[in-house]
This record gives sequence, structure tokens and C-alpha cells, in this order.
Amino acid sequence: MLIFIPELLNKFADFFHLAGIVICLLIGLERLSQARRQTRNLQYAAVFISVGSFQLLAKIIGFEARIGDQNTIPETVHINIYFGILIFSCLMLRVLIRRSLGYPNHPKAILINFSHSLAIMLLLNFALRDNLQIILYCDQICLLISTFTLVETIVIYFRDGLSRVYLNACAIALLASICNILDLMGVMYSDPLLLKIADSIPSLLIIYFYFLAVNFPEVIEEEFVGHRISGIYGYAGSREIIQHYSDELQTSSSEKEDLNILYGIDLIQMENKIQKFIDEKVFLHEELRLQDFSAYVGVTLHQVSYYLNKYKKISYTDFINKLRIQEAYQKILQNANKNLIDIGLECGFNSDSSFRRACIRFTGLSPKKLKKEIWKHGAPIENKAKNTTKENKTEKLESNSQ
Repeated sequence: MLIFIPELLNKFADFFHLAGIVICLLIGLERLSQARRQTRNLQYAAVFISVGSFQLLAKIIGFEARIGDQNTIPETVHINIYFGILIFSCLMLRVLIRRSLGYPNHPKAILINFSHSLAIMLLLNFALRDNLQIILYCDQICLLISTFTLVETIVIYFRDGLSRVYLNACAIALLASICNILDLMGVMYSDPLLLKIADSIPSLLIIYFYFLAVNFPEVIEEEFVGHRISGIYGYAGSREIIQHYSDELQTSSSEKEDLNILYGIDLIQMENKIQKFIDEKVFLHEELRLQDFSAYVGVTLHQVSYYLNKYKKISYTDFINKLRIQEAYQKILQNANKNLIDIGLECGFNSDSSFRRACIRFTGLSPKKLKKEIWKHGAPIENKAKNTTKENKTEKLESNSQ
């Protein structure tokens, strides 16, 4: 029985390898086509196309088998192209993780990281003459980058007191580190199986990415922020509750003062600015980011994120998308003949798919079905999404008490 295990692992690795190449390149090209509308799509495209490219190159020249056999080490040009792309993808992965955590990156991050990758390969080729040594050093550099990214992500997670959804960033960084560890071990011990498994892990990362795209779109669209709940204009907590939290913060102990990033913040004033943000419909801007929202409110990025999560029980992405869906509802009600794609774009969604995803998530209906329901009933329809039932009841109770 144990004899067949390596063979099964080989088959699974081949399957994930091929699937990963196709998915990587498709997602990369899709993001590249959207780069004109949103610059961050160019960074996503750079990562996926680079990952798909080095996997495709490995498949074409049989990289795993040739590195596993020290007598058939690949040519220098193949090594330079393969590891140059690999180092670039590791550097860009760090850029995307930091961006998802809410930390801004340099607008020319792609060019900078490409230059770093090129400089590293030129330096290694100048200093080393043996191809196997170049491979070992490249693997160690990739491992160093991914390990640094993992440690940095974990530190940010605990330091900023982020919610559990941010652990997705840690998981992605961990998988990248495991991939580089296995790759280095495969080269050191001339083991083609370890190398094949290592080359298949990027495919697993892509599948993981797709899972997050479907279930947690905020993870890849902008930031890892908060929980998924419902309610468009009805947030948890009235002005009296906000005042209670504000008083609680002001009378905190010194220990709590160190832990709570909102200590000393006027929550009433923050609430007023958020309401002004809604009234002025700033959320309709397509390029709006958490950094822009925090600047509008007048607090730091992490303070406004923490405020939305703790006191409104909503993530930034959900907050913006629900406001946009509410606006789309009003536009549909006012003009039944207007194209739904145009309505979605006017409401701040960057594509038809993102509009559809948000509409299904917050109403339980596709835009087309929502339009039919609106004109069938002539009044706001009930949110049919299962995960929004409790909050709808809470909103009714709050309105009755008022």
C-alpha cells in the first residue's frame, strides 16, 4: 500500500500544477484588463502572471526532475528567468498582503521589485559560477523574503488587534514559506518529489485565493476588515450607545488606555463625520479606499477600522458596498428602463461581477431579480440572505423603541 503513496502524490501534484498554471494566467489576464480602472489590479495581475509564468516554465523544461538530478542541472538562462520571476513574485506577494492589511505601498512597487529581482540575479551570476550554487542561493533568498513577510504579517495582526479574518493573510504568507522550504530541501537532497510538491503549493494558494474571492471578497478587493453582517443604514447602536462607549473610553484605566486605540477619540464627532460621508454620497467614488475614508473622518486607518468593527459591527468593505446597494435600489426605483450595468458603475462598483456579488450578498437576489421585485412590490423588499435575518429584526426593535 505504501508503495503507491509516492505515485499518488505525483499525480495530485501534477494536477494541481496544471490547474494552477491555467487559473493563474486567467486571473492575471482578467486583472490586467481591469488595470485602467483600478491601479491595484495591475499589482494583482503582476503576481498571478508571474506565478503562472514560472510554473509554466518549470513544466516545459522539466525543472523539478533536472534540479533533482545534479547531472542535468538546467541551463543558466533558464535558471535566471525562473528564479528572477520567482523572486519577483515573492516580493509582490508581500506588497499585496501589506495592502490588504491596510498599509499603503509605493505606486511604482512593480517597477521597484522588478529592479530588485534583476539586481539580485545579476549579482549572483557575477559572484557565482556554479549553477547549483545559484539555485541554492535563490531558494534561500525566496525563503528569506517569505519568512520576513510571514513574521511581519503576524506582528501586524497582534500589534493592531485585528479581527480573525486577517488570519487569512497569515495563512497565505505561511503557505508561501512552506513552499520555499520544500523547494530548498528538494534541491539540497536532490528529491524531485519535494520539488514537485513545492511547485504545486502556488496552485493551492490560487485555489485558496479563489475561495476567498467567493466567500470574502473584501479580502482581495481591498482590506481584510471585520465581520460579515447586514443592514445598510441601520447600524448597531444608537447615539446613546455611542455616548456610553465614549464615556467608557474616557474613564478607562491606564492599562486599558494602552490597549484601546480609540482612547481619547470623540466618538460622537466621528459618528457625525460618518453621517456626513453618507449624506454627501462620497461612497459613490469607484477608487475609494479605507485610507481615503479614514482621512475624511479625520482619524487613523486602524482607528476607523476598529470603530466600524467594534461599535457598528460592520467591515469597511461591507459598509461601502451596502451604501452602494442602497443607492442602486433608489436608482432602479426611479428609472426602470436604465441598464443595470450602468447603475452598478454609477454606484461605485468597478465591474458587473462585483455589483452582482454585493447585490446577492446583501439582498439575496441578483440585480436582475432585485429589479423585478422592486417593481413588483413597489416598496423595499426584505433581505432574503440568511446571514442578515437577525440584524433586520434588531433594526425593527430599535426603530420601535425610538
